[in-house]
Amino acid sequence: SEKHACYASFNTFQPSINPIDQGFVTSHWLQLVNLDRGQKQDFIVNRYDMFGAVVAKESLSLAPGARVDIAAGHEDPTTNRYGLVEIVPQARGANYSAQLFRYGLDQTVVDGERMSSFSLSENCSTGHAGVQYLTISRGAGAANWLEISNLSSDQETILVELMANSGERGEVLEFLLQPRQTIHVDANSGLRAGESGVAQVYSQSGSRVFAKSTSYLYRFDGRILASDSVEGRKPLSNLANGSVNSFRNQLNWLRLFNLSDQHETIDIIGFDALGNELTTESIQIASKTGQDIDLNTLLGLTSQQTGRVSLKISGEAQILADIIRVQHDALFSQIQDIEVFSVN
Repeated sequence: SEKHACYASFNTFQPSINPIDQGFVTSHWLQLVNLDRGQKQDFIVNRYDMFGAVVAKESLSLAPGARVDIAAGHEDPTTNRYGLVEIVPQARGANYSAQLFRYGLDQTVVDGERMSSFSLSENCSTGHAGVQYLTISRGAGAANWLEISNLSSDQETILVELMANSGERGEVLEFLLQPRQTIHVDANSGLRAGESGVAQVYSQSGSRVFAKSTSYLYRFDGRILASDSVEGRKPLSNLANGSVNSFRNQLNWLRLFNLSDQHETIDIIGFDALGNELTTESIQIASKTGQDIDLNTLLGLTSQQTGRVSLKISGEAQILADIIRVQHDALFSQIQDIEVFSVN
């Protein structure tokens, strides 16, 4: 069996557009855990810049069950750099986990410590061969970027298509990427203000590609209010489950997109915290279009309620689905979480 390397993206650019924040670092910490309880594991952590050149290489040896946290971007003397983090286990079939955490420091100081205006976490991924999809949105004035890396050891042509909920499709964008090279694509260019949709990403040869969709929401003064990130994935074609939570005035928005070539009917089934069914609603979605659905209203959630929502999808359907939880009051709306549906 092969060594199962995994990947995550780093980006030290400061996304705030407030001039005071421009000198503050966006820090990155890689958390690596040896899940083997019986023997030590060796790893090599490589970091590549936006052109695919190696800018850092670190060898690590972890005792059974041990964890280490290492800087993975912000320690560079070169600022404003983005690229790819690669974790390579030295034993075949190594059992490990890796996560990359991104913190954007800004001008806020509390008790002498500088605060972060946003944080992002991602589980390191092996990427996807073939076509993968990512949800995109310009809701609440968000800036949405696709972070895409070529995981092949060869030069590859990567294709990107942006599809809006309305059914409008942009031209297919082509990018010639060197091995481990990373590009950022402006997802907003394929959407109207306030609109959501889907990005389709794949390599022309079918090789593995790492892709994620990252969004930033802004305060009135250009500072970052919140951020979120979701990895590319394959569509759903089976019963899938997610959760709802209306505590702290949270709104729960179900984001659906029908990728198939025909109209689809999706049953949305809500359950309370005890497993009692609240309601079942059927949603019709036209081919190659999407909908954003207010689950608090659809399921009749009270102001402080948790529960579960299931999607019943026919076997021929190809559906992409997220739940976006937003803390909302009269002063602001802030994304708390994006949950990708899991398949039973």
